[in-house]
Amino acid sequence: MKGSLCEKGNYQLFENDYGRRLLILDGRRWFAWVVENGNEKLYFTDNHHLDDYLMIREGVYFKTNVLDDPEYPNIPRLYLQHKDHYHEIILLEGLPNLLNIETNILATENIYDRHLVESCICV
Repeated sequence: MKGSLCEKGNYQLFENDYGRRLLILDGRRWFAWVVENGNEKLYFTDNHHLDDYLMIREGVYFKTNVLDDPEYPNIPRLYLQHKDHYHEIILLEGLPNLLNIETNILATENIYDRHLVESCICV
């Protein structure tokens, strides 16, 4: 895995009793993480009331471009730290924003060792 760092920060992942998820990057960018008909999407959203949500994970995130993936070349990734490893999310259309509020993602089953991720993206 060879990539270039685009962003680094802290994230929080919340989930409610209905399986709805909220991903918060750096305490200021909020995304609803939705699964519809087997497809995963992120929606740009504003602050939600977190009363009904439970934090299920928090840590460091990296947004990178992975250069040497033959299936998804130069497509941004989000790596979410969980303990001593990272979970990979392929941002097929980048992160949502005010102009493009909905983007498709692929949350892979890939789990990477913390040292591998951090060394490959030149932290």
